[in-house]
Amino acid sequence: MKTTSWTQVLAAQSGNKQAIKQLCEDYWPAVYSFLRCSNFSVEDAEDYAQSFFFVFLEKDWVQRVDQQKGRFRTFLLTLLKRFVQDRKFSKQNQFEKNFIVPKESASYIIEPVNGESAEDYFHKIWAESLLEMVLHEFRIEVQREKQMVEYEILWLMFFSGSPLLLFGDIKNPSLFFEQLQSSSLPIFTRKFSSRALEIIRSYKKNTMPAIDQQKMIIGEINQIFSLAAVYDQTFSFQHAKEYFLYPVDINNVSTFLEILTNNSIASFFSREVIQKFKKYSKSSSLTPTIQENLLNECNQILGRTSFYEFLYQQLKTITKYPHLAETQTKQEQLIVNRILLESLYPSLIQPCFVRINKVFLQQHYCETIVKNIYCCASPSYSQLANALDLYKSRVEFIKGKAIRRYRRLLLVEVERYCDESMVEEEIQELLQIFTAK
Repeated sequence: MKTTSWTQVLAAQSGNKQAIKQLCEDYWPAVYSFLRCSNFSVEDAEDYAQSFFFVFLEKDWVQRVDQQKGRFRTFLLTLLKRFVQDRKFSKQNQFEKNFIVPKESASYIIEPVNGESAEDYFHKIWAESLLEMVLHEFRIEVQREKQMVEYEILWLMFFSGSPLLLFGDIKNPSLFFEQLQSSSLPIFTRKFSSRALEIIRSYKKNTMPAIDQQKMIIGEINQIFSLAAVYDQTFSFQHAKEYFLYPVDINNVSTFLEILTNNSIASFFSREVIQKFKKYSKSSSLTPTIQENLLNECNQILGRTSFYEFLYQQLKTITKYPHLAETQTKQEQLIVNRILLESLYPSLIQPCFVRINKVFLQQHYCETIVKNIYCCASPSYSQLANALDLYKSRVEFIKGKAIRRYRRLLLVEVERYCDESMVEEEIQELLQIFTAK
């Protein structure tokens, strides 16, 4: 979803059909997301969104917008909530659907998670779309100025760490699409859908792919990531450290710590460590840094043979895990123990192969994908300096430049759809939404 210029709204108010159509397409993701989070099925959410925009056009609601009253998104959300409450659903004809629905429809929109309110999800999608727009502009600027390290530091410091490929992980979308086009890694490209392959084949060299196209390709790569490992055993051994536990691997760290203290697995930890687990399993101050430190205690036992024997006894009824030979290496022990632990707690621990698939992709596309640092929420200057082969003082200097550039671009985008008197308030609200993610 693109942010909206007040110029675009005013053009729509004057009857410019292209401006009206663009307005509907720009706000489709947020409207669709609100409806999905209001317990509509995928099909009904699409139908309701189409119906809403058709009425928006038919009733000429755009004439009600007043720039002096602040945010356009607040105006749109108010209309949408009233529409859902007051109007009985009726499907529109195919012509209306073709006129209103964006070309990629809702294929790249993330579905809401349980317990998230429709209104919160509307604002979240809005904020994510704005973040994508700012990052997109940031990448274009630093690429033009040959200062890509500025983007890498910004991304690693504030936004990275997901085991899945994110929009911002691609630091050079143009080169990434060129590499996909040349099938430098066929294991991925041959698993793409026909629509994704069409986008890749039609890409024109040295042009910037559209945001929705980038997101669609990233979504398909993540689907491939989630199904199975795409790397071989040799790659596993070379990256055995990736099999350690990180906060991003655990769905609920508090629950995981509680299980560790009330299970026979507790015998592998010292009394002092168990006390820490008990303390933080019921604590609201379980920060990412504390999570990382506590999981490091688990990683201390992850490579032990005795731990393997314990896990094997717990899972010996599962025939796909045969007893290992005595001559196994430390890397083999660590890898197998991690896989067994995932099998023992499948609802709590994410499959490690998902993250290693991303590492595998980054190794092949190192010029286009940021190398993630899997640590606490914000890597230290030393970790960044290590990862980027820079002096720590240089990292600090570049980070300052990156933040100033990011804030300038964010300010430009917010001013496009928010009244001047509310810009700072809107930025703070957006930053809170980003932090909540």
